Amino acid sequence: MKKLLLILLCFPLLVFSQDEKRLALVIGNANYDKGELKNPVNDALLIAKTLDSLDFDVILDTNIANKSDFTEVVMEFGDKRIDYDIALVYYAGHGVQIPFPDGTSVNYLLPTKVDFQKETDVRLKALSVQDIMMFLTGMTNQVNILILDACRD
Repeated sequence: MKKLLLILLCFPLLVFSQDEKRLALVIGNANYDKGELKNPVNDALLIAKTLDSLDFDVILDTNIANKSDFTEVVMEFGDKRIDYDIALVYYAGHGVQIPFPDGTSVNYLLPTKVDFQKETDVRLKALSVQDIMMFLTGMTNQVNILILDACRD
């Protein structure tokens, strides 16, 4: 089933010119100290392999331990993004959404080795999805895809 879903998600990419440069950031976090997950690393490896076969340059990382390491891999992607026509970001792992009193909310992706006890821990020690989006929305004349396969407990 996952292979079929992956093919359906990637089908639009197949119709683009083979001359277009493609970049993907693929992250699978599973080895959490609290709330270990079974599938994210396997899913990330499958996605990375499939995207590689579709001529993507793939940045793959798994079990990112802390925000600093998360930021580093996202910045690597961001630094390269300008040179590519198509960008795809795939994340599998834990995520949380923090609502604000004004009705807005922020989504965060969680590193694996951080103990989150309260909301401020998440805000300061997790990676905001907006930190990834700035590298995608800044390239509005390009194709940008963000896939979040996040568990929200």
